[in-house]
Amino acid sequence: MKEKTNEYKGFDLTVYRENLKKLRLKMNKTQKEMSEMINMSEEAWGKNERGECVPSTEFLLKLNVSTGVDIGTLFFGGNDTRERMNKMLCDMSDTDRSILLLEIAKLLGVEESMELISKLR
Repeated sequence: MKEKTNEYKGFDLTVYRENLKKLRLKMNKTQKEMSEMINMSEEAWGKNERGECVPSTEFLLKLNVSTGVDIGTLFFGGNDTRERMNKMLCDMSDTDRSILLLEIAKLLGVEESMELISKLR
């Protein structure tokens, strides 16, 4: 088995993996059912839940759209999600932040991306 990835751009993926599994169990779904719900492969779901990869922007956005789960809650949980997420974004390098925003724009389209960004402010 591939070694677990514990951190990605300052995010602790241990919490992410645990919360992803809790979400699936709360919804009373199998990994296969969740992967079908978000239109991704079962392998992609399993790798994310086991921590064998870092979550892709596409995976996270499809998860949000399909389930309504707040992505920040997956990484942080608790009531201070927005503040902690904003701090992480502010701590990112300009390059990393630009890449993240470009990935979001590519997946959502420019108009929807701008709406999402304005909600984060």
